[in-house]
This record gives sequence, C-alpha cells and structure tokens, in this order.
Amino acid sequence: MNIKAITAGLSAAAMTFLIATGAQAETVIRLSYELPVTHEFHQGAEMLAELVRERTNGSVKVELYPAGQLSTDANFPREIMAGTIDAGLSPTLYWTRVLPVAGIFDVPYLVRSHEEARQVLAGEVGRHLLDGLEEFDAVGLGYFNYGFGIFGATGKRLLEPADFAGLAMRTNNDIGAQLLQAFGASPTFMSGGEVYLGLSQGTIDGTHTGLSSMVSRSMDEVMKNVTVDNHNMIPYYVMVRKPVFDRLTPEEQAILREAVTEAGAWVAGMMEQADNEAIEVLRERGVTVDLLTPEQLSEWADASRSVVDYWLNIVGDEGRELITSVEQTLGR
Repeated sequence: MNIKAITAGLSAAAMTFLIATGAQAETVIRLSYELPVTHEFHQGAEMLAELVRERTNGSVKVELYPAGQLSTDANFPREIMAGTIDAGLSPTLYWTRVLPVAGIFDVPYLVRSHEEARQVLAGEVGRHLLDGLEEFDAVGLGYFNYGFGIFGATGKRLLEPADFAGLAMRTNNDIGAQLLQAFGASPTFMSGGEVYLGLSQGTIDGTHTGLSSMVSRSMDEVMKNVTVDNHNMIPYYVMVRKPVFDRLTPEEQAILREAVTEAGAWVAGMMEQADNEAIEVLRERGVTVDLLTPEQLSEWADASRSVVDYWLNIVGDEGRELITSVEQTLGR
C-alpha cells in the first residue's frame, strides 16, 4: 500500500473539508440602499462593512448594493417583509403606512438641528421606533441621518409662512403636503429626480428637499432662493431581517450593532458638514440662502399647529407620548 498516496489523499480531503466548513461558517448580509456610491451614506456603509469584517475575523460579511440595485426606497418595506432582501438603509418616511408613528420625524419643527437629531435618535424615541420594526420581522440596528428638509423657491424669498400663499410647491409625503397647505401653498407630489425639470418648466414654484440635494442636483440653475427652516428630519433606519440576524452568534450580533452605531455617528457628522458646505456653495453660485432665527422658527411652528393635530389624529396617544418624550429629551 502506498502510504504517501493515502496521506496525500487524506490531506486533500481535509483541506476540502476545511474550505467547505469555512464557507459555511461565513454569514453574508446583503445591504441594500438607493443612494449612489458618491454619497456619504455609501461611505458609511463601507465603514460598517469593514468594521464587521475586522471584528468578526471575517465570519460575517456585509455586501453592499447601492444605487437601488436590489430595491428602491419606496419598495423597501414591502421587500424586507417579503424576505427578498436581507438588510438595508430605509427612510423612516416610507414605513409610515405600516408604522404610522414613524412619521414623528416629519412632524414640523419638532427637531430643529443636527445636535437635537443626535439626541432624539439616541434616546427613548429613537429606540421606540427601532423596536416597532419587530412587528415586521425586522431588527432595527440604528440610524443613518440624512439631515433636514428645507424650502426653495424660484421667485420670492420665503421669510414667513404668508410668503407661501398661492405657490405650487413640491412635496413627497402627506405631512409635508399638510404643512404646505397650512402655509397657503398648493402641494404637488413629485419625486426628487423630477424637481429640476418641474422648476425649469414652471410646473412648480418651489420645492421641499435637502441642502445637499440642491447642490448635487444643480438646482441653483433654476432656483435662486432657499430658506433653511429644518421643518422635518430625514433619518434612515439601518435594519436587518430577523431570520438573518438570528443566524449570527450573540457576539456577532453585538459587533453588528456596535458597527452601525459607529458608522451612524460618522455619517451624522459628515451630513452636518455637508449641509454647512452646501450653504456656502449655494451662496457662491448666486443663491440667496436665508437661515431662520429662533424667533422666526417659533412663528413658523405656530403656523403649523394644524399639521401636528393632523398627525395626532392618525396616531393617537402613542404619538402624543412620543412628542412629549422628544420635548423632554430636548429640554423644552
């Protein structure tokens, strides 16, 4: 009997076994989001994936699928519940149809700055809304915060709510439409990709959007007045399907949560910086950018009380408790 041949055969078989079991031991999580590779969210996702890879010694791999490769923002809730995607970054806005209290971040002027956003998302309200995802077989790991909604107009400056009277303004959600109506404008539902054309053709007189989007979409070419009022927050859930999460060991689960927290904090800082830089870029391009004072914000908030009532009529006592919690967190 050829001992060397047998030994070689056993070694090859052992190597095959090790490779196979190693492959089985690795858990792959496919992370889906609509934002492109040029966005800070993608850089945050890269950080998240690298932290997980390093701290699990490669036993968990987070694969990134940006630019809507697997799902769009609007379709994400349906697809995560159907189990067709593993995990992703999903705007809380698109969960309000199944989780109405997620709309608290769209309640106008409740949260007004990046620092306040950090406090609220890390506090009781942020945790409550993450826990609400359990009903949909999903685990909320944390948030990537995009920033805030602001207003821009092609004609006049928007310095007080009365300036909206008679304007056709773009929005992308029901609460935003209620806010525009409270100010006397006519809301027009439109996707972000349609805004530039709508402004240039005069279909709309202005828009709700984010500061960084105004720069990246070159809206300064068709719109010369911007009002930074921070009327709503735009946080994204970072979530994973529960069956995928349950495949991880307790140690791996803890690592994943910690990585989301660290990456989310980095993203929040980058988005605040991007907003500040966008203001300067817009001004350099000839746009008039008005930053509302605290007194003006109070006036705008008073004019939006009917919108708060509209939302509370939908969500009831749970919503009232969440608003109280936000105000307590912020010391108001």
